[in-house]
Parts: sequence; structure tokens; C-alpha cells
Amino acid sequence: MKYLRWSVTLAYAGVIFYLSSQPHGEMQLFPYADKILHLIIYAVLGGLCAWSLGVARIGKWGRGAYVAVILATAYGIIDEIHQAYVPGRHAEIFDVAADAAGALAGAALVVYLGTRLKARTEVKV
Repeated sequence: MKYLRWSVTLAYAGVIFYLSSQPHGEMQLFPYADKILHLIIYAVLGGLCAWSLGVARIGKWGRGAYVAVILATAYGIIDEIHQAYVPGRHAEIFDVAADAAGALAGAALVVYLGTRLKARTEVKV
């Protein structure tokens, strides 16, 4: 099961890499739309990293949750560096900030859901 979780997480990271490799011009529906998109994409990645590390089973904020946030944020940094070399794309520190905030939100959601699941499965005496 652990390999399946990591396979899903790595496949999602591959999709992010593929999408960020696509050259495109600036087209925003509204101000800061790209930051919101970064937040959502990296919330999913942070949640998947937390899930892969087994944080949901533990159901508490700990080393695994911190590692999930660090992994997703580090991937965001690497992706921004990669985008600096893609025509029509550029790297922004504010994108990394949105990535980190999303990773934190995603990991926090997995911790919360794990806590709720753990509370439901515990036998109350």
C-alpha cells in the first residue's frame, strides 16, 4: 500500500512538472489567479505527501506532517527554477510562497481528517 501511495504522489508531481513545462503567455482571469492556482495545486501535493508518509493513520501533527510540507515546498522551489528556463514562463518567489502555503494547508487537512477518522474508530468506554 505504501508503494501505491507514493506512486500516486509521484505521478501527481509528474503532472505538475509537465504542466509547468508548457510555454504560455500571461492570461489571468482575475488578479492573483495564478497564486490561487499554486495554492490549490500544492495543497493537493502537500496532502498527498502527508498521506504517503502515513500521517493520516497517526492522526496528529508530527514529524511526518512537517516532512510532507518540506517535500512539497522543496518541489515547488525546484519547479520554479525549472520554469525559469521555459519560454514564456518565469520564476517568482511569491509562487513559492503560495506553494508553501498550499502544502501546509494540504498536510493540515490530512492531519485533521486522520484525527477525525481515528476518533471515530476508537472504542469509547
